Amino acid sequence: MKRDLILIIGTLLLIGILFFVQVIFEFPLSVAIMICIFVLAAVFWVAEPIPGYATSILVIFLEIIFFANPIGIPGFVFPQNKNPPAAVFLSSLADSSIILFLGGFVLAKACVKTGLDRFFANRIIRKFGVKSHQVLLGFMFTTGFISMWMSNTATTSMMIALSFPLLRVLPEKEPFRKALILGIPFAANIGGVGTPIGSPPNIIAMGILRQQGIVIPFGTWMFFAVPLVVVLILFAWILLMKLFPQKDSLDLEPVSKLLVLRKRKNINVKWTNIIQRSPMHFGKK
Repeated sequence: MKRDLILIIGTLLLIGILFFVQVIFEFPLSVAIMICIFVLAAVFWVAEPIPGYATSILVIFLEIIFFANPIGIPGFVFPQNKNPPAAVFLSSLADSSIILFLGGFVLAKACVKTGLDRFFANRIIRKFGVKSHQVLLGFMFTTGFISMWMSNTATTSMMIALSFPLLRVLPEKEPFRKALILGIPFAANIGGVGTPIGSPPNIIAMGILRQQGIVIPFGTWMFFAVPLVVVLILFAWILLMKLFPQKDSLDLEPVSKLLVLRKRKNINVKWTNIIQRSPMHFGKK
């Protein structure tokens, strides 16, 4: 608490000094204010004296106060009284690109909560075979596909967790371990290009293009991006195979047994919950 208070006071003093230095060197008032807001946001986001989301709200609030100037602060009137309205700064919160990205987050959260992501990943990976290059390709294509609809970070963490049973049965010096751990994040980053909601830069690019009068439909984006994703994943897969030469086959029997046991355990847990919630069980003391 004391550290955060000192950090906040120190940042405000730094911004005050920076502002007066800019005034002395005759910076435009709007430029001087924006630089101070930028420094404040950068320091608060890095040091986190307040939560990151609070800093984001603070930035919008300061921009409205100093640029829109709804309370009429003396000296903060821009040339020809062309202060932008507050709606200019608030409209970005309801931008169609932001809503689209939030929809992707909601979809990803629902997949995680229902277990659809793991169910889907397990089913696809098993179809690729037991040879090392097949397993690697299966993980990479599955990661790339899921990353088209979920965030790259969430997809990577999920797929690496799914790879743990396989990594446990492999020798520590097995090159395939390195190839798999590197292949998953590679594929996640590549797959994020496949749809507009796959990665935040895609949404930003679509928003900027829309402002220029260039509208790219969702399907059109995928029509051009998905083939690129497939080619890049294949290229990354070949590169990893060359950098980390592997054995001809992998022993996946322990992994299969582990998946079966995990599935049976989940079924037992579900039946236990059903029995506990039944009327007969409620009647017991």
